[in-house]
Amino acid sequence: MTRYLLPILALGCVPQSIDTTADAYMTLRPGPDALINDEGLYNGGWYENFDGAINPEESVGAAGAFKGWLHFNLANDDYAITGHLADLNTAGNAAISVIDLATEEIWTESTREAFGDNQMVIADDFSEITNENDDSFLRVSEDGTTVDFDVAAHQMHICGTLRSTGADRFVQVTRYHDGYGILQWFEQVEVVEATITLQDGTVIVLPPGMRGTTDRMAGHRRTHQQWNWVAGAGTATRESDGATVDIAMSMSKDQEGAKPQVASQKYAIWIDDALHKVPSLSFDYTVTNEDTHETSDWFIESDEGDADRVDLEFIPRVQRRDLAGYLWFYFTDYNAYIGELTGSITLEGEHYTLDPMTAIVEDATLTL
Repeated sequence: MTRYLLPILALGCVPQSIDTTADAYMTLRPGPDALINDEGLYNGGWYENFDGAINPEESVGAAGAFKGWLHFNLANDDYAITGHLADLNTAGNAAISVIDLATEEIWTESTREAFGDNQMVIADDFSEITNENDDSFLRVSEDGTTVDFDVAAHQMHICGTLRSTGADRFVQVTRYHDGYGILQWFEQVEVVEATITLQDGTVIVLPPGMRGTTDRMAGHRRTHQQWNWVAGAGTATRESDGATVDIAMSMSKDQEGAKPQVASQKYAIWIDDALHKVPSLSFDYTVTNEDTHETSDWFIESDEGDADRVDLEFIPRVQRRDLAGYLWFYFTDYNAYIGELTGSITLEGEHYTLDPMTAIVEDATLTL
C-alpha cells in the first residue's frame, strides 16, 4: 500500500523550489530580532546566535505544519547510539538505537502515536520536547550548555545528561515557501552521564566524555521532505604540522523528493571548537536492495573546484529502518546507517585527514 502513498501525497500547490539568495546561507550574520518577520515569513539565514523572539504563531504558514524534534547521536570505540523525540503534529515518534561496534549487534525501538494519541509537546522557546504519554523528555538547560534526557521507546530506555563541548554552535533559520521554515541548532556534545536499558534488562553505562552531536529543530516544516545527512565526531591529522585535532560534522542536504527544493547549505564542520561551512555537498551511493534499502558505499563530496571542501567515503555496517504509513496523511521511510567514515577535509587552505571514525548517515523520506 505504501508505494501508492507518495504519488497521492505529492499532489498540491507547493513550488518546486524557491530563491534563497536573500537568505545568504553562506554568510554568518548577527541573529534577527524575531524568528518571524512582519510579513509572517521566516527570517532565513545563518546566524551567530539566536536571542530574538521565537514567535511561530505569527507565521502565515498552516498551524498544522508546526513540528519539531530533538535528536542526538553518540559514538566511541564500543557503541554507537542515537535517540530522539519528534512531534510531527499528526504523529509523534520516539526512537532509540544502540549498536555494538565489535559484534555489529543492534538493539532498536521506535514508537509512533497518531492524531489524539500523539502527546508530544514542544516548549514555547523550543528548549524542550516532552511525551506526555510516558513523561519522556529531552530538555536543554536555560544557558544552553547541557541536555537532560529520559526517553522510553517500548522496552528500551535511555537517560542522562549531555554537555556542550564549548564549540561554536551552528544556528540557522531555513526559510521555505508561504510562511514555512525552521529554526535549527547543531551542537557538539559529550556525555556527562548516561545509562541505557535494553529490551532484556541489560544495562549499559556510557563513559563520561563520549562524544557526539545534537540536532534541535522546530518550525513549520514542508509536507514533502527527503534528505541525506551525515554526522559524527572523531579526530583528524592536520597536514601542515602533523597535529591531531578534534573534528565533528553535521551536514544535511535535500534529495529530489523534497518540495520545495531549498539550497540551505546546512554543511557544518567543526575543527576543535571552530565552526566552518563548505559551500557544496553531494551524496553518491546506490540502493542495492529495494526491499531492505541496503546501499553501496557512500561518497560524500563537494563540487569540483571548491577550495573549502570534503572528500569522504562511508562504509555502512549496520542499518536501522523505520517504514510506515497511515492512510493518506503520513508516510515515512527512514533509513539510518552506522559505519566507518574516512577521507579528508580542506578548510581555509589547511588539509585534514580523518582518522577512521564511526558516523551515521541517513536516507530519509517523510510526507505529512
